[in-house]
Amino acid sequence: MDDIEAQRVVEESKQASKLLIRDHLSEHLARNPDSTFVSWIAALHPENVALDPRLEIHEGNEWLDVWQEVSNGRNRCCWSSCCCCSSRDSDGTILPQSGWGWTLGRLVDILIALIEGLVALLLMLSTLSIVVAVEVPTSYFAASEFYCRDLSRRLNTYAFMPCFVPAKLLQVFFWLCGKVLFVTQMVIIETLAVSGFFACGIIVLSLSHGKWMHAKLRRVAQVTRNAFQSCRKCCQEDGARHQAHETSGLAENTKAVTTNTRTAPVANDSSLSHPQAIYIELPNNACPLDDDFDKVIDRL
Repeated sequence: MDDIEAQRVVEESKQASKLLIRDHLSEHLARNPDSTFVSWIAALHPENVALDPRLEIHEGNEWLDVWQEVSNGRNRCCWSSCCCCSSRDSDGTILPQSGWGWTLGRLVDILIALIEGLVALLLMLSTLSIVVAVEVPTSYFAASEFYCRDLSRRLNTYAFMPCFVPAKLLQVFFWLCGKVLFVTQMVIIETLAVSGFFACGIIVLSLSHGKWMHAKLRRVAQVTRNAFQSCRKCCQEDGARHQAHETSGLAENTKAVTTNTRTAPVANDSSLSHPQAIYIELPNNACPLDDDFDKVIDRL
């Protein structure tokens, strides 16, 4: 009775160990889609310099059995004689890598790889086209919003209030158009990424490869979008510096004109019912004599 109980405990421990190894392999393949059997063993035992020769044994190799079960039989081994790189008969006998069956299997693998590559290329090109097609009008709307914001700032006076309101409305309109395009772009890109996840995952029968394609498509869209956003940011910074320089120059010119001018009475207009003094602006460095000043008055 004790032997039976001990045997049961051993079997339970063995099953628990296999389950733990399967979970580790699943996480390893999710993080490293291009991993091989050797790299997985190296991740389990990084202290080993070379692979244990016992792991190359075909029959009764539980590590290879777990790899085949979790990785869905993908050809991920580094040696050609490994059982996961060879075909097996229904009873587990390793078949030679020759003959029509083996050649047909290799042709099917090549055809699947070509189809998956073509689908991935089409999805990549579609993603790039969508991002460029949306970012170009988005850049136009961003530039128009910047111009309308500057124009509304200049027209923010009582005299130009009829022009200020349309400029402000145009600014809000261009801002809304940019946001609508951004949301539309995100929806389309996410749709393409999900399509890549299902298409590539189903073609190669690999969930991890589908996840990789989904992340790759989103990454391509993000990098392209960041490039356009960087260009827009640089243009807006240049425009802001130009506005600041223009504003400071206008303030300096106004201050100079105010400092270098003075007013002098010219004459009384006798034709008016109420005599008023007329003033002209003369520079400070202009100091005419009395005779010249009288000539100026007579000329006026």
